[in-house]
Amino acid sequence: MTSELGGVSPTIIVPGPWSEADIAFQAQQLATQKMNNGGFNCVASQVLILQQGWEPATALLNQLYRLIAANTRPDYYPGAENRLTDFRLRARQPLEIARGDALPLIVANTDDHPGFCQQEVFGPGLSVTRLEADSAESFLRQAIGYANQRLQGTLGANIVIHPRTRKAIGRKRF
Repeated sequence: MTSELGGVSPTIIVPGPWSEADIAFQAQQLATQKMNNGGFNCVASQVLILQQGWEPATALLNQLYRLIAANTRPDYYPGAENRLTDFRLRARQPLEIARGDALPLIVANTDDHPGFCQQEVFGPGLSVTRLEADSAESFLRQAIGYANQRLQGTLGANIVIHPRTRKAIGRKRF
């Protein structure tokens, strides 16, 4: 018997008026989402969805990678190294974030391979998607559509949104 609880869990980062403190706080939350239990978690974030051209995304990703590099929990789950190798080989230009003696975090562009949208990594693999949008509301609509139409599984999803952006868009609309 085989049982699967996971899927390709997205984290949608809605652009907004984020301060440096907001970026630092959310980077910590994202690192925890991804690396809880070493990344061996069925609901771990696997795809980050960002707005193309949103400048704070660079600082957010840099802080996220720095925090993940400090997470050196050993990789204990059977098959982790093989899954991560497969993930790395599918990526056109993988970014490797060293984590001491633990397997590195491999970051890829989600569009590099259809498997990034269909197969759970169950380990330290992460892909990033950037969507074109002219407003936070437009981005959120596109990101939700992308997650619902392209990503396999429904176990979990995260939406990170600044309170002022949420208020501006309207709580009832989403």
